[in-house]
Amino acid sequence: MDELEKARAKIDDIDKINAELFGARMEYAAKIAFYKRKHGLDVTDLTREAEVIRTRADAYPDGDTKKFYRENVRNTLNLSKKYQRALLCEDNEIFVSTGNDGYTVTIKRGALNELGKYVKSAGRILIVTDSGVPKQHLEKCVSSLGGCQTLVLPQGEENKNRDNLFRIIDKLYENGFTRSDCVVALGGGVVGDTAGFAASIYNRGISFYNVPTTLLSQVDSSVGGKVGVDYRGGKNLIGAFYDPKAVIIDPDVLQTLERRHIANGMAEIIKIAVTCNKNLFELLERGVYDGNIDKVIMRAVELKAVIVENDHKESSLRRALNFGHTLGHSIESAKGLGNLLHGECVALGMIPMCSEKVRGRLVKLLKECGLPTECDVNAKELAHYIALDKKRAGDTINIVTAEEIGKYSIKEIPTDEFIGSLDGLISVIRRKI
Repeated sequence: MDELEKARAKIDDIDKINAELFGARMEYAAKIAFYKRKHGLDVTDLTREAEVIRTRADAYPDGDTKKFYRENVRNTLNLSKKYQRALLCEDNEIFVSTGNDGYTVTIKRGALNELGKYVKSAGRILIVTDSGVPKQHLEKCVSSLGGCQTLVLPQGEENKNRDNLFRIIDKLYENGFTRSDCVVALGGGVVGDTAGFAASIYNRGISFYNVPTTLLSQVDSSVGGKVGVDYRGGKNLIGAFYDPKAVIIDPDVLQTLERRHIANGMAEIIKIAVTCNKNLFELLERGVYDGNIDKVIMRAVELKAVIVENDHKESSLRRALNFGHTLGHSIESAKGLGNLLHGECVALGMIPMCSEKVRGRLVKLLKECGLPTECDVNAKELAHYIALDKKRAGDTINIVTAEEIGKYSIKEIPTDEFIGSLDGLISVIRRKI
């Protein structure tokens, strides 16, 4: 065995010991978590963390690796906190383990009435909403949170832009907001994306809470940490990955939504079912989502959380969530298609990207949910927006397809080749005259 293999073998032995020690450490972390819950203590104790990092690092011998040991201690503490938060989740909560802290998604009827329980802010609060959110939702949030600032943006995807981004930043600046303050987004994906992006860049980042009020934003944009605005016709071309402190979903708010907007959200649920979960797709086929929307939301969020946790920055696995979006975003950006909603465009975008045996079941389910399966598409116009797609990598583009329900594949092909195939692809959704 040469020197390289000997060194690797030693590391393997050490890793086995570390695994046993890590398991033992987490057992005690669990005991601490339940003690803290019993005595009303918060999982995070920054004073204690700083002391632990200092003392552990001081106990390590001086040398080139000391600073890396300090980083190892810090990472271990973060893992312990995330583990403790996951253990303390209630039945209606999902812990998303990303970044340093991760965050909890709470799905609870009536949550708007007790928003102060979830928004952990010792400072000022700015609620950002839009003109399409019913007034009673904002009033409930203001009442629960106490004194806070509010900003109402105009409704619509066309308002997800730089002007409204800077309206939020101006509001924060004019009211003297600092890093100890926070932004609460109350609304659909446009509000969540725009307010979240403002929070990510103001003072290099302040706390952000997402309170989605549409089914689409509850199961899609609120989970995953993507924030941003549109630019020159391109969807989300200016943005960042920035996790919220928490996501609070109140299914009761869906009672104020029009049926079309419920269908809009169903498209994203169908998308994740087609690519990742055969059982969820079959559940939707049975039509039980109307009376069990809480369970459907919970299952969709659980599935997305697993994907996001394993691929936070969309380098591989998370690309499965782009099923239907390459064509869907281009259809959404194209003009003259009857002002289709995001979910309606995703529904159309999925149809050409699956096998014939999947397509039959998919089209049937889309129709049952009130989603479109045909439109007046034009390959040349779609090609322009596909060329702007963020999923491009140089001269290639990643395409997600579904050959079976619950399974997907990702193919990297030349962008020109995909654009060249557009006319044939969209023939299955082109409106028959």
